[in-house]
Order: sequence, then structure tokens, then C-alpha cells
Amino acid sequence: AENKLPEDPIPPEAIQSDEFSWLGSEIFPITSYSPETRLGLGVATWLIGEEAAGDSLGQPDSLWASAMVTQEKQYHLWVIPEVFLLRDRYRIKANLEYLKFPTLFYGIGNDTVPEAEENYTPIIWRVETEFTLNTAGGWRLGPILAFERTAIVETEPGGSLGSGGANGAPGAQGSEVTGFGMTVRFDWREHPFGPREGGLIALSLLRFRGSAPDTQFEYLQYKADLRWFFPLAEGHVLGFQSLWQHISGNAPFTSLPKLGGKLMFRGMYEGRYRDHALLAFQSEYRFP
Repeated sequence: AENKLPEDPIPPEAIQSDEFSWLGSEIFPITSYSPETRLGLGVATWLIGEEAAGDSLGQPDSLWASAMVTQEKQYHLWVIPEVFLLRDRYRIKANLEYLKFPTLFYGIGNDTVPEAEENYTPIIWRVETEFTLNTAGGWRLGPILAFERTAIVETEPGGSLGSGGANGAPGAQGSEVTGFGMTVRFDWREHPFGPREGGLIALSLLRFRGSAPDTQFEYLQYKADLRWFFPLAEGHVLGFQSLWQHISGNAPFTSLPKLGGKLMFRGMYEGRYRDHALLAFQSEYRFP
């Protein structure tokens, strides 16, 4: 209860200190249940810090880490560090992920039907790093490097994936791709973790190349993530998000944009719909 949460004001003693100080940390259990996973158990931690000796202009360093296992022998490890250097001039963020998660595949496109459902089990190693420079006007820009390796270790007998990638599913035998590109961001949210007002513009373009046992991959990945937050009554916030993703070229089916999941359209199974282009809008009402 004594830990400082992200929205708490920074105490003067932390700003005046010459040492790095953690402003807040949370360690908590994760529990979940769904028909695809049955019971899931895990643990997560979220560390929030600040360069104390006036080195930061308000952007806190952070570290998110989680580990989870389910009754269906699914595993997910996830680490996201984000660090700001030299009075916020430089920002370094990484996304490190490993998962073995039996997943449902319905095909590619808007017209897939529930009867097309089939099971497959991928093992995915994913690494993505951003290095951005804070330029005049508050815009951040810099390079992104991404790597993803997918091994399909189990497929459903008689399904389209098990038959060698029929029905428009390249990469059904696994894939390995590397991407390099640029990102541009403008963040005027009053706080990055629990914003009450402001917004975010995040744009990126990456070129991927890679291979699979049955094909070669080369494609461009475009992404635009726009968010706005409006304060209402005390502690009440209305948030909006629009997300656009587009894949141009030959990409593995596991890299195609997916609708649903924990970030966009919560409540819809992630991957129920997937295709080369995704345009989605959502809103959220937050209150104490």
C-alpha cells in the first residue's frame, strides 16, 4: 500500500536524490479461464522508475514481465522494458516474447465460418526493439528491428494447415522473418500509464524478409495507432482508439493482422478473423 502508483506525484526527495529510485512496483497473480485454455495461472510484475537527479523530464522508465501456464500445456513468457536516457532525448523499448499456445485457425479473410475451425500449436520466439530520438516539437523517430521465428509443432489431421498450407495459409510449416524499419511517435498524454487527457500518434513501416520450408517471404508492414482521451467528471475518462494495419507482399499467415484479443476488441477470440488489412475502432469508458 505504500508503493507509489504511476499517477501519484513524484516526491521531492526522489527528485533531489542522486540515485535511481523505483517509484512503484506491483507483483500480482494472473488467473484466467476460457474453453480454449481451461484454467490459466501465472504471475506478473510491473516496475516503474524515474531518473532521480533531474535526468528525466517526466517519462518514467518501466519494466513489465509476466509468465503464465494453462491446463492445456500452454506457456507464455513476456518482458517489455522501456528506458529514457539523457533527459528523455533517447527512448529504448523492447518486446521479448516466447509462447507455446495451442491456437484456433479459421482461414484468411472476412468470410470465414465457424465450421472451418481447426487447432494448431505454434512455438513463437519474438523480439522487437525501438530506438527513438526526441526531436523538436516533441516528435520521436527512429529505427525498429524485429525478429520472429515460428515453429508449427502440431496441426489437426485433415486440416488445411496439416495438408501443407492449402487454402491460402503460407508458413503453415513454420517461418522465420527479420524486419527493419522506422517509427514516428507523438505522445501528448498527460501520463503514459493511466492517461486522463491527451493523445498518442504512433506510425511505423517495416520491411520483412524470411523463409520457410515451402516458400520465401518478403513484405511490408504498415501500422498506425491513434488514441485520444477526454476527462469527464472526477476520475471519469472517455478514451478512443483507431488501429490500421496492412501487409503488402507475401507474409506467413501468423504475421497477418488479427482482430480480437487482449488489446483490440476484447471478448472476440484473437485470430477469429485475420487478413492482409485491418481497420478497427474502439472506445472505453473508465471510472473509479
